[in-house]
Amino acid sequence: MQSTASRLLPNLSGSISITNGTLVLHRGTVQPKLYNTTWEKGRLENVEAKFDIPQSLDHPWTYTFAADSLEGDQPRGSIASSGTVDLGEGSQVDARRMTADCTLTGEGVFTGGLGAALIPESTPEDVRQALGPVLSKIDVKVKVADGRMTFERCDASGPIANLRLKPAVDLTQTPAVLEVAEGGAGGAPGVIQVGVSKRVANSVLVYLNPFFREAAGGQGGVTVHVQRLRAPLAGRAVWAKALEAKGRVWAQAVLLDRNDDMNVLDPLPDNLASQLALLTGDDKRGVPLDVDGPFAIGQGAVSYGPTATTVGETTLMVQGTTEFAGDTIGATATLVGSPSITSLIQSGPSGITMPLTGTVRKPQLGIAQLKGNLSDEAGRALADRVAQQTVRMRAKETQRQREKSQRQVEDILRPLEPVPGSGPGK
Repeated sequence: MQSTASRLLPNLSGSISITNGTLVLHRGTVQPKLYNTTWEKGRLENVEAKFDIPQSLDHPWTYTFAADSLEGDQPRGSIASSGTVDLGEGSQVDARRMTADCTLTGEGVFTGGLGAALIPESTPEDVRQALGPVLSKIDVKVKVADGRMTFERCDASGPIANLRLKPAVDLTQTPAVLEVAEGGAGGAPGVIQVGVSKRVANSVLVYLNPFFREAAGGQGGVTVHVQRLRAPLAGRAVWAKALEAKGRVWAQAVLLDRNDDMNVLDPLPDNLASQLALLTGDDKRGVPLDVDGPFAIGQGAVSYGPTATTVGETTLMVQGTTEFAGDTIGATATLVGSPSITSLIQSGPSGITMPLTGTVRKPQLGIAQLKGNLSDEAGRALADRVAQQTVRMRAKETQRQREKSQRQVEDILRPLEPVPGSGPGK
């Protein structure tokens, strides 16, 4: 017989009912060094719930839960869940003996507030850009047995997002491990289709293709087919070394926000799309990005390619790796098609390659290290274009600094200006 001290749960039993309640989920994020706390919250109303907890842990708990999802004055959505949870024999919780059978369904579920309250470091706008403002349908069924949590269904869909996965979690390992088997259910890969927010682009997609760094957010979508995934549910230091995955990424009409300003001491602009513009010669403020290619993750690195990467009217074939340690890039970009370059060198760009290095936070396209089928005359023509573009971009930075200085002077002199109506004789 176990002592009271060995129990991991209090001796609680009874039937708990909630009628017409309100549930507010809060999440606070503390800004480093500033110690300012930003609060996000999600709200559910008309909560109807019932929890039946037996006197002995040898019998399963049962529950039902239903609530309205709402944001502002939008029509209400609904969310509901029910199931049983058996913590196993005795008073100690053991993942190997625990069983559960639970479902979660939803219609018209608003994503912004709930998503921001549940996802660390996200904001309601981040979530809306990635998942859309609402998920039309949610259908999840989870079973726990023999130390494994198996998602028999894990589907969610809306105007922007479409998620179809059947993952499993091995609870017997420390830390627990999330897995998606090779080929998925029935041989079909798992599907993750979301909109491209700046957070999704800079936290995840940039490791699959460095050009995602400049994503403006809120335009374009990405689909990832997950053929295999194995990830420990732990911090970055652990999962970065042990993460294994294989799949393919597609992206269409992702807007890249160009910033051509270039300091007189910088050999390249900070913006990767602007670095490519040194060769193409265009000066567009924003350009679309399309991506299509395979990837594999293992041994602390992401391998990708050959990945078709179309920036504006220029298509590159990108292939290489990104190391999680230091986020370092070691890749090659091969020119496949570019009307502006072709018209300049009077031949196709086939076979022209350049290194893609640096880090995901500061990528560098080796436009001065072109290799391949390039004549001396064509090389000089491209060098002249790069020089002209460099002058243009540095002039933009000079103009920006001049305007900044002028505003600072105006701010200093503003207190000395006479107040209207306060001149002589007033």
